[in-house]
Amino acid sequence: MNARRKANSTEDLLELIREDDSPVADRVTTREQSTESPVRSGGGQESSFNGSAATKKACGIKTNFSSRGLRKVLIGVDVREDCIDFARLSKGGVDEIKRVTLEPGVVPGTEAFADVLRSSLAALCGPKGKPPVWVVLRGGELDMTPLRLPKKGAGRHLSETVYWKLKQEKKFDETESIFDFHNEGTLTEGGIEKVEIMAAMAARADVETLAAAFVEAGCEPEGIVPMPSVLQNAYGCNMVPSEPGLTVSVHIDSSFSCISIFEGSRLHFTRIIKSGANSMGESLMMHLHSSGVRLGSIAEVRELLLDMLEGRPPEEGSPLADMDENHLFAVVSPALHRLSRQAERTIQYYNTQNETHCDRVHFSGEPFVSPRIAEFMGGQLGLPYEVLGFTQGVTVPRGASAMSFTPAILAALSREERTLNLLNNYRERAFRKTWKRINFGAGVAALLVLLGIVGAFGWMKLNVMEVEAAVADAKARYNSINPKISRSMLEDMAAKLIRGYDRIDGVDRRYEPLAALAELTRLTPKDVKLLGVNMESPSAAPQGDGQKAATPPGVLVVDAVVLNSPAGYEAGLSSFLVGLEDSPIFGLPVVHSATLREMVPEGQVYHVVLHLGMKG
Repeated sequence: MNARRKANSTEDLLELIREDDSPVADRVTTREQSTESPVRSGGGQESSFNGSAATKKACGIKTNFSSRGLRKVLIGVDVREDCIDFARLSKGGVDEIKRVTLEPGVVPGTEAFADVLRSSLAALCGPKGKPPVWVVLRGGELDMTPLRLPKKGAGRHLSETVYWKLKQEKKFDETESIFDFHNEGTLTEGGIEKVEIMAAMAARADVETLAAAFVEAGCEPEGIVPMPSVLQNAYGCNMVPSEPGLTVSVHIDSSFSCISIFEGSRLHFTRIIKSGANSMGESLMMHLHSSGVRLGSIAEVRELLLDMLEGRPPEEGSPLADMDENHLFAVVSPALHRLSRQAERTIQYYNTQNETHCDRVHFSGEPFVSPRIAEFMGGQLGLPYEVLGFTQGVTVPRGASAMSFTPAILAALSREERTLNLLNNYRERAFRKTWKRINFGAGVAALLVLLGIVGAFGWMKLNVMEVEAAVADAKARYNSINPKISRSMLEDMAAKLIRGYDRIDGVDRRYEPLAALAELTRLTPKDVKLLGVNMESPSAAPQGDGQKAATPPGVLVVDAVVLNSPAGYEAGLSSFLVGLEDSPIFGLPVVHSATLREMVPEGQVYHVVLHLGMKG
């Protein structure tokens, strides 16, 4: 679908709605529409509530719920102005619907509301059951914005691109607002491939108050879903047969209406207006007031109206006891006409902006329990229509309209991957996805560690088996040895070794001076003359009882002179000392004294006295 202009703001739509009817008609190209024809009703009055029969495709409540894919119990909750609607779904379909009336002043954020919610969910789910709960965020300050972004520019940073685009258009404050977005797919616009985004923004206080009420009731919701995305579930879950072309969804609730345009399960455009079934009740209330009848609240009037729309005759004494169907329709027709005009202008706006046409309209919401209202609005819009409802075979609570439970039923079918979620928005989902990846990585790492431990255990087991085999082999060889080695035999062998060591040690001490003299002679250079060599043997160190005294190594006292010119004394002595240090039997040489003296016939020489320790 190619667009002539971007339809990413409601400003143009508001401007279009404010304009006169005739310019709108000139600018809009639609399919041939059927004309309305007044039909005479039984009382002889002329009624304009019946559209042309050519536009009527189905008049009853359509029930096409498929439980395929449901594997557990799901709960949808719709918190309305004066009551709470609950829907319980399972693999068998819609199991139960329930309505709890709220007393005046019982609103989210109060303890009384949490008590009502807690008891209702316990009765619906059982004391131990905690199925996923999805909550509807009704109209009010909800802002839905379609965006079309170049796919190439958005790329992997789609969330940041959507954020800054929305920030640029709406200039919202994150402390006061919260938003989420859903990627509806790609399209080509002006030859450029673009990503189609549907973004939802709501007051942060509304979302957090609603979520806190459920948490206080002991049931943290899976998500809080805006109404257009709730209706999208009907198409995403195949609850409505898929048809080619564009489908207009008109949902009329008590205090608001939601007009959306779908192509299959893709949500292209949506608009929420602050006018719904209450406007019909207000028309009826004004009519009754003009007749002198006073009613307590708009909710009471709406309940009487819905009773008659569903074909239930008013009770005796009811303010509507004397009012027949034709009269009732005549009273509420102005409100119906205004709602029809809002839907018609929204469709015209979308058709004009995108140079296309819509193919059908689906109605949902409590007023459409009356086939006559659906027929009237279908005739106003000039499109084939169907009325969608999902309560067939389910007991409807007394005093409630079967069609009013559509939001709760559809909310239960929400999924994180396809549903706008203002409680756990795109940032929360990205955070959980990151942690999921981390946990997955940690699990893989733990598995690898476990495999490593198992492998190490196997390797150690093999080593143990090898050691056990070696021990068995050693035992076998030991058993083959004769005679067997005993303790006394080992003690005798040790005594012989000690005696032999003592003999060797004595020989070592006797020949030590000769070895030292021979080594000293070998290491003495030509310019060094030995005058005397003396071996000093220190006394043996005392030992403990029963132990032989250990004789420490001796000390060799060397008296020598360095024969050389005065400039070479130090060099000759250093060369001598280096050779002694490298000897395997001498320790580190110590110069005890070094003086110059006269000798005959050598003349002046360098006289040194060295102490050389013997290595033990």
